[in-house]
Amino acid sequence: MEKLTPMMQQYLNIKEKYTDCILFFRLGDFYEMFFEDALEASKILEIALTGKSCGLEERAPMCGIPYHSYEGYLKKLIEAGKKVAICEQVEDPKEVKGIVKREVVRIVTPGTYIQEDTPNVSENNYILSVCYEDKKGFFSLCHLDVSTGELNLSLVNEFDFADIFYKISPIELIADGRFLTLLKSKEKQAVKIRMFVESKNICVNPANSVEGSMEEHFFDRSYLEANNLYQEEYEQVLFSFRNLLSYIEYTQKVAALNISKIKWVHYDNYLKLDYNSIKNLELLQSSLDKERRYSLYGILNRTKTAMGSRLLRSWIERPLKSRKDIDRRLDLVEEGLREYSLREDLIGLLDSVYDIERICAKLSYDTVTVRDMINLKESLYHLPALKETIRRSRQESLIDAFGDIDPLGDVYAILEEAIADHPTGTIKDGVIIREGYNEQLDELRMLETDAARILSNLELRERDRTGIKTLKIGYNKVFGYYIEVTKAAHKNVELPLEYIRKQTLANAERYINEELKELETKILSSKQKATQLQSELYAAVKREVSSCIHRMQKTASYLAELDAVLSLSSVAADNNYNRPSFNERRTMHIREGRHPVIEKLTEDGIFVPNDIDLKDERSFMIITGPNMGGKSTYMRQVALICLMAHMGSFVPAAFANIPILDAIFTRVGASDDLSRGQSTFMVEMNEVSYILEHASKNSLVILDEVGRGTSTYDGMSLAWSIIAHLCEKVGAFSLFSTHYHEITEIEKLYSSVVNYCVAVDEREDTVVFLRKVVRGKADKSYGIHVARLAKLPEEVIQNARFKLDELQASHSQKKGLGSQPLPSYFESPRESGARDKIIDKLAEVDIETTTPLEAMVLLMELKKMTE
Repeated sequence: MEKLTPMMQQYLNIKEKYTDCILFFRLGDFYEMFFEDALEASKILEIALTGKSCGLEERAPMCGIPYHSYEGYLKKLIEAGKKVAICEQVEDPKEVKGIVKREVVRIVTPGTYIQEDTPNVSENNYILSVCYEDKKGFFSLCHLDVSTGELNLSLVNEFDFADIFYKISPIELIADGRFLTLLKSKEKQAVKIRMFVESKNICVNPANSVEGSMEEHFFDRSYLEANNLYQEEYEQVLFSFRNLLSYIEYTQKVAALNISKIKWVHYDNYLKLDYNSIKNLELLQSSLDKERRYSLYGILNRTKTAMGSRLLRSWIERPLKSRKDIDRRLDLVEEGLREYSLREDLIGLLDSVYDIERICAKLSYDTVTVRDMINLKESLYHLPALKETIRRSRQESLIDAFGDIDPLGDVYAILEEAIADHPTGTIKDGVIIREGYNEQLDELRMLETDAARILSNLELRERDRTGIKTLKIGYNKVFGYYIEVTKAAHKNVELPLEYIRKQTLANAERYINEELKELETKILSSKQKATQLQSELYAAVKREVSSCIHRMQKTASYLAELDAVLSLSSVAADNNYNRPSFNERRTMHIREGRHPVIEKLTEDGIFVPNDIDLKDERSFMIITGPNMGGKSTYMRQVALICLMAHMGSFVPAAFANIPILDAIFTRVGASDDLSRGQSTFMVEMNEVSYILEHASKNSLVILDEVGRGTSTYDGMSLAWSIIAHLCEKVGAFSLFSTHYHEITEIEKLYSSVVNYCVAVDEREDTVVFLRKVVRGKADKSYGIHVARLAKLPEEVIQNARFKLDELQASHSQKKGLGSQPLPSYFESPRESGARDKIIDKLAEVDIETTTPLEAMVLLMELKKMTE
């Protein structure tokens, strides 16, 4: 260390405190990086790697970027998952002898990056602090979106944590030691959690701790009582909350002023959606190409603001369970739907509103730009008109919900009075503060503006006085202002005695006189003073606007809700959606239901609607029919209609009356997890196991082709037993599609089961899938017809048809039934000997203790006795 130059010693002393960051070390007009940081950053940023003498034999690797345009480079590093510590000069180099003092003023991380071009502005960027209470089996969660100030606290059990973690999808994770220990274990919950956590940026034990001020700010007794928060809950979540605030203060070097309130999220108050349901129902993005536009979110999202878009996304992820809250949202959507002109006027006004939430965050952390201030001013300009439009409407619910929006007229007046309409340049070299705002600033600017005219007049006067027509007055940063005379002109003219030589060039001499020297002092000092004064005035404006952050956030939340509601109204109006209703009779009746996404993608624009009618005593639907017939679409559209209704949206159906559900579970499609050694069938069984363990009587269960990943009899047996368990032990509303046609016989065993199939029009050698779900059962799957639709070679199709006929004939002969259909599980034996054996076997069965699986095995044995 002692061999290094003083500057490099300073660099390494600072770097030692921020070893997990790339250090932007300010040197004049550049941020420089050295040693390992330079090697790493030069590759990511694709900039030249050079070297600098540091006092050692070898030069230190070095690269740098201009400080005035560092944002683009910073964005690249953040997108690469890096943290960046920004180290500034905190002293004026002109006033310091020796090494300028430097300090890290901010640490930028993936979770705290809130610049204008932040990717995915329609999504929240959460930092999650999690503590694991292993003895009690729950997690305390505290997650914050730094860019909006949204802070949520919750307590979550072990079984639900992975799914909730997926919904939060934190970009950074702050964890305690017990949580990290859990991640390394082989428990079932740990395996599922690692699926989401491994790729996250994990921080353990933030560098400092929050003292009483922040804690008292959020957890005073009056706040706890007003929000019905129990002291026990506060104690359980306090540690994760402290860790989060510590991390924010450590990285931003200031308190989180834009956190106006905390919200306790009780996930029991929302309809449960696990990871598989969100993925299988394609709520947020398409499973195939990850496109948002082909998801439920893509269809429903017509919001005009980033704030509304984020809120709508949260409504989809967390549908409501409170009928009162659902009806309130439906009332708002209906009123927006009912009055077209009002809706369009409000949408037009919202279209001019920028992301006020994120502007508030930048104000809080003092990273706000002039462009942000202009955007804020433009947003506030439209608020009085928006409020007046709402109050003039005849829609009572809209007036009650949004009539009291704070138009923030005083904040707009501050910005309008102080900030120029069209700012130029930056605070240091541009015009930001409006002319007329400050008299002293106007005078300094006038002097600077008049300098060109004054200098031009002086130049003309000196030409006349000396007789040198080529004389000119110029300026450079090193020598300042000067009078330049060419050497050719100098030979023929005697210069005034007050001309003092300042610089000699190859073809000219440069001079200065007392008048120019005084003028130079005035001009340069006025520019410096104007820049300094403008900076002070702008800082004062920011402080004044920052004092209103909480008011602006409250208004932003109103605007976000209004935007999301109007988006749902617009979608309902354009797509013929209708208001759903709810019942307490455990009845699900949907008439002419449609899939909200698929109906927009049909080539001919025609979507065949379908009904569903389930009751408490007839709650299990088995659906058979051909591939490509529409079974999966039908089941998913039922789930989506129920979900949309719970989130307070109108639904794609002529009529929908449904019960309040507590969860939607889905098992759809085939996928493996080879990285964890799980086959397609193992993944399927894990998902079914989770559903059977967590579904209740008030849940909706969607099971598509369960059991197809193994042999026919294994799969059929499992499918049979799963249906039996759902009927006997769970009683949930269930839709079960299958190609095991024999399974339909279970309708005779359970009164809750009803068979449906997808209608097919079969004529000679052609098949038309009618996409209509009707009562009854199918007896074949039409797989070869689907293969023909997929344009398989005709030779392959004909060979497959021949082989199918051969296999069916062989199977019939083996059974000794000729052309008769296969016997069902419930046909009586034909021989008295077999009948006696069956009777003896049944006599040994204890019906009271027999499980569904044992019953299934027994049925298989009895069937073999008939063969």
